[in-house]
Amino acid sequence: MTTSDPDPARAEDSTEDLTEDSAGDSAGDSATGGDASAEVREDASDSPDDVVEPAGRSPLLIAAVVLLVVCLGTAGWFGVAWLRAGGDGDLDVSRARDDAVRAGEQAVITFHTMDYRAVDANLDRWVATSTGDMLAQLERGRASGKTVIEQSRRVSTATVYSTAVIDLNDTTGTATIISAVHQVVTEAGSDKPVDKYLRVQAALQRVSVDGGDGWKLSGLTYIAPTPAG
Repeated sequence: MTTSDPDPARAEDSTEDLTEDSAGDSAGDSATGGDASAEVREDASDSPDDVVEPAGRSPLLIAAVVLLVVCLGTAGWFGVAWLRAGGDGDLDVSRARDDAVRAGEQAVITFHTMDYRAVDANLDRWVATSTGDMLAQLERGRASGKTVIEQSRRVSTATVYSTAVIDLNDTTGTATIISAVHQVVTEAGSDKPVDKYLRVQAALQRVSVDGGDGWKLSGLTYIAPTPAG
């Protein structure tokens, strides 16, 4: 029969041994845990130095960006220059067209305005508005034309109510316009003016005028009305 050891002293020794072993183990575990915690804290404190920082900009990348900016700037400059050149050309043509219309309309009005009581003054305006063959014809036929006008005893005024440019060459300085003209003719002694509606084609030539450029009449023809239907 097996009996247990009744010696309290030996039981106590065993208990103490167990206690010491447990305490030692606990102390060791605590020490080990402490060391691990310390290592963790050290790792945590060292983490900012261990973070990988973004790499610096590559010189090759910087050069590529600079080259791209230069290329875009150059392309933009050429684009603006091209647009400006095209815009300037269009502006010049538009200005020439406006000048031709303005001068052409005034010339047409001048040539359809006459007062038999002031023929010379009116003919002077015709001459000042003309150039080329038109001017030559006026000068040749001025004397005979003056007689016819004075004998007609008519007064005429004119208004241009629309004009179209059908040809314009800014290089050669020539233009052709068609104007719709309303002419009012009144004969001496009559209180009933006559309305005339005309379509006039005028040839214009750009000439030097008072140190600048201007348009003068070089030809004048009438367009027959188109029959209805």
